[in-house]
Amino acid sequence: MTDSAKSKIFQLSSTGEVKSQFGERGENPGQVKSPQGIAVDSGGRVYVSDTANECMDAFDSRGSLLGVWNGQGAQAPHVFKAPSGLALVESGSDVRLYVPDTGNSAIDFLEVKW
Repeated sequence: MTDSAKSKIFQLSSTGEVKSQFGERGENPGQVKSPQGIAVDSGGRVYVSDTANECMDAFDSRGSLLGVWNGQGAQAPHVFKAPSGLALVESGSDVRLYVPDTGNSAIDFLEVKW
């Protein structure tokens, strides 16, 4: 679960208790400013759309940064402007992320291979 106001990501138990949390407010890689969408793949990697930092982050299950996508280069068709959600589709080791990009009135597609 994400908390935009506190810039935190929480892992909850099946009963809703907080098992762990991570996140630090900021604009540097690995920091979040307004996390909105969240998804977890079968390997335990956590993907977060960060609306205010206009990027997508990937963390391991302990909160260590694995990667950042800011929409530049081959990873996305354009620079993110307020990504606001996230959907994840897995096929084997391939992970596909669909990101509603509110500021661009588009849905971005990212393909991640670990």
